[in-house]
Amino acid sequence: TVIMQDATGEYTVRSDDRGLLSNSALVKPQSVAVLKLSDVMTTKDGVSSYGVGMLDQQLRAAYSNDNIGAIIIDTNSPGGEVTAMQMLVGAVQDRNKPVLGFGRFAASAAYGTLAATDEIIASDKMAQFGSVGAVITLDKAFLEYYAENFLSFYGEDAPNKNAEWRAALAGDFGPIQEAANRATKQFQEQVSKQRPISGGEAYQRATLSGAMFDAVEARRRGLVDGIGTMNYALSRAGAWMQKGKKKKAA
Repeated sequence: TVIMQDATGEYTVRSDDRGLLSNSALVKPQSVAVLKLSDVMTTKDGVSSYGVGMLDQQLRAAYSNDNIGAIIIDTNSPGGEVTAMQMLVGAVQDRNKPVLGFGRFAASAAYGTLAATDEIIASDKMAQFGSVGAVITLDKAFLEYYAENFLSFYGEDAPNKNAEWRAALAGDFGPIQEAANRATKQFQEQVSKQRPISGGEAYQRATLSGAMFDAVEARRRGLVDGIGTMNYALSRAGAWMQKGKKKKAA
């Protein structure tokens, strides 16, 4: 969706043309692209849904369109794969214009994606943010079936290949837990660098402990910057565009 504003302040919404993002002739100057991040985040497309590769492509198309002045990522997602999050974080970091997050529900990898944007706006006071942490899930029934029915022979010079999986097959879940701990720490450090998490060390640890917070509490803790409707998000996108103009003029 591309939202275009004319000189009178009236908005025009265009979402009918699949080539709209990349075709500057169809877009008024200083338009805002509103892109969707929804459902479970995966790297691959599903039967009836797209993986994050589609949003990655949309972001980069919007970057290349000189008439799009800012981008809003409209988010309603419980998160998903770490790799999917990192794909989008990389795409956001490659931006050449303001990218804002607009969150209705942004948990785990979805919040990690928004943390990389210039500003995060909650859709209303009941919007939810957080769940900063990693989880690794094993199918116990499959683990038992695999252990009983398969033999794997690893090269003797590669003793650490699939070490966590091999330990789990033997009933030792310590390495899997360590992997989850490492991923959680990396996630927390990434968010800490990207967001102005408020409070002292203990308060910050609680913020990044995996809990979810409503918009008011999320703003208090530094997870979001403001609360408002999409119109408010559009006004903030306009403010970022004006800020960019002043920088260029200077």
